[in-house]
Amino acid sequence: VDALGPDAPDRGPAGATDPIAKALYQWLGLDEAKAFPAEVLAALAKDLGAKLQEYGGRQVIHIAAPDLSDLQYQGSPDEVIEALSIAYKHIFEQFALSGLPRLRLPVLSTGALSGEFEDDLAEFTAKAFTRAKQEL
Repeated sequence: VDALGPDAPDRGPAGATDPIAKALYQWLGLDEAKAFPAEVLAALAKDLGAKLQEYGGRQVIHIAAPDLSDLQYQGSPDEVIEALSIAYKHIFEQFALSGLPRLRLPVLSTGALSGEFEDDLAEFTAKAFTRAKQEL
């Protein structure tokens, strides 16, 4: 799973600054790509959108991870859990389409995207993950 922050789609894979994203894009053969494919950009343009994409026989689910530092989430743990739940549900839906045997799932909205919720992210993620599974 490739969890993208709000400005990452505009930079494209070659403009990645996060070491984990750089390693993933190198593994996918995208490390020099200036832009994501159009269908990925279309999915990421939707709120918490996700898109399963294949690159040379390797699959990844790109997700527009919630930016919990955004003002809409400030002081709103319930909204954070809901946003994370929707994002995880979208990942699970794309994974179900893949037919793949395993999903490598990172914690979403870490680092700069965690905002004031960094200390609560583990708890919120567990609640969101449970809710997302129940909604499938």
